[in-house]
Amino acid sequence: HGGCDPRSLAIHNAQANGQGCMMSFTTGDVEFSKKFCDSCRIFKTTVSFGSVNSLCEMPFTMSHASIPPEQRTLPEDLIRLSVGIEDGRDLVADLAHALRVAAGTLPTSASDLQGYDSRFEDLPVVPAPAPAHTSPPLGPRPMPGI
Repeated sequence: HGGCDPRSLAIHNAQANGQGCMMSFTTGDVEFSKKFCDSCRIFKTTVSFGSVNSLCEMPFTMSHASIPPEQRTLPEDLIRLSVGIEDGRDLVADLAHALRVAAGTLPTSASDLQGYDSRFEDLPVVPAPAPAHTSPPLGPRPMPGI
């Protein structure tokens, strides 16, 4: 558990049923990597990994793009994934879908994933907003008792 103190670990265990995950992999082809990232529907393409949402990036063209190419030590085709709190089955389906699109075995037009398992029925329904109040007209108000 990465050196967590007992209190922090107790809080984590009360709020989560596992640890987060970040992984990196190469595909052997920059265009394949770009198509893969572009084809993800749940994994959002971003350079930030401080989220509960699943995220995807290609460091060579995003977070490390300002470093001169000859000084970069990361492979151009490297993909980084940060796994969020979405349903694991949805995430696996999203990655499988993106791999098929990037490999050319699934047409791009068929890129809509349907039937996600991530549901939030156990969350309370947010009540409808209260009706807007009309503001009193601007200008002087009468003094009470006068």
